[in-house]
Amino acid sequence: MGLNKAVSSLIVVLLISLILLEPAVTKAANDSNFNITQVDSKLPDLKLFVRLDNINLDNAQLKNALKIKINDTPTQLTGIQDVKTDNGGTVNTSYLILVDTSVSMGSENRASQTRVLLEKLFEFVGPNDQLAVFGVSNKLETIKDFAVSDSSQSTIKAIQNSISVGSGTGTHLYSGMRDAIDIGRTAKDIPEQRIVVLITDGGVDGDSFSSEDVQKYVDIDRLPVYTLIINKQNSLEQEFKVAADQIAQKTGGQYFISASGKELFANFKSSIEKCKLINLRCDNFKVFNQQAVIHVAFKDRQGEIRQAAKFTAVPALTDKGNSSQVLAKPKQELRTSYFGVAMILLPFILITLFLILVMMWLFKKPKGESQQNKTESNDGNEPRSTAMLVQNSQGISFSIGLEVLQGTNKGEVIQIQADRNPLIGSAPECALQVGYDKKIIGHFSVIDGMIVIHSQTPGEIYVNGIPVQGSCALQNGDLIRVPEMMYRIVM
Repeated sequence: MGLNKAVSSLIVVLLISLILLEPAVTKAANDSNFNITQVDSKLPDLKLFVRLDNINLDNAQLKNALKIKINDTPTQLTGIQDVKTDNGGTVNTSYLILVDTSVSMGSENRASQTRVLLEKLFEFVGPNDQLAVFGVSNKLETIKDFAVSDSSQSTIKAIQNSISVGSGTGTHLYSGMRDAIDIGRTAKDIPEQRIVVLITDGGVDGDSFSSEDVQKYVDIDRLPVYTLIINKQNSLEQEFKVAADQIAQKTGGQYFISASGKELFANFKSSIEKCKLINLRCDNFKVFNQQAVIHVAFKDRQGEIRQAAKFTAVPALTDKGNSSQVLAKPKQELRTSYFGVAMILLPFILITLFLILVMMWLFKKPKGESQQNKTESNDGNEPRSTAMLVQNSQGISFSIGLEVLQGTNKGEVIQIQADRNPLIGSAPECALQVGYDKKIIGHFSVIDGMIVIHSQTPGEIYVNGIPVQGSCALQNGDLIRVPEMMYRIVM
């Protein structure tokens, strides 16, 4: 009798334990059920991509519940669309799929589940969507570009071949994310909705770019990162699980863990089907390639949810062949709109100040010193001027700090001052040195009171992951990437 009672108690304990076990698929916890995943700016129009969790409102109700501003400027909500539904997608999407091709992904179970997951993903991609596939072990390898129309089976076979010869020297997943995000931000002629999908077993080895670096890198102009982890809960390293959670929250994406490719795809599909596109218009916000913040407030019966995301607000490019002139147009409009009167009065004010300073200098200067300078001038020597030593060519002094995030001397803060030559390159006279042999690729200056970075070589200088074409105004916290180096601005 006692034995039967003990067995019954053991069965009850086992059942309770099974109920309390973690589910096979886990997604990142988030205090908010309203997530901004991406902001696409072509001012005055904007596209705001969001994911709604546990919000059961139709588009008309959602429109009434939202209040959206850029900085402090209200916007006009012009429409809401579902990104993806069971009946087909309404918003064309670009998918950047990264597959971990390290040797640990080559086990029989993971290889088969990777194949199942990829087949499901390729079926999910609509006829008007775009797809690029990359392998990542110790570097990023392009397997299928957006412009290539390889079949899904040939792409899967290429991935399996990459895994079979995968590098044993490291698994650089964070660097792979960064490079994929770069491609997603800069690729042309693909849909604006852009999603990064990482398929991995969760192992990271030898990567100099950390999860914290990724989070800083996506702080502006984010792209949602979905991490699909083919692994068991108790086999996954806690450090990578935490990193995947933080990256998901920072980018507006999610992460899922399961040993089943079908379950991972089902959760990813469900998440995408909760996404919506909110079309906005803001006629009163005019910027010149400048960082801005979009603020979203959502109010329902349970209270108010607030979300914010940084993005680079740029004007719409109506002339792709002459983008620098188009970018300069809103700058000119800004100057005309707000400083027109000042620009007219400025010459008179400067002349008056100059005359006052000259009179004060003449009255204060000792007679002997005046005579000495006159003698030196009569001797034929040029009078020396030190007033420009702390100013740039426009007569405006500036000093900024650049914290080294990647490359040699990581963690060091480099001071760039106007009295040093504010050039970017590998030449000895350059204040900001790049990591390989390029003489001069750009420089710093001041325009309308703003510190501006100029690129002389296209594709060599990035600000917040976006290549600088011509000039770009800088703000505190911006990330500058030059060949083999990355810096953060500290003002």
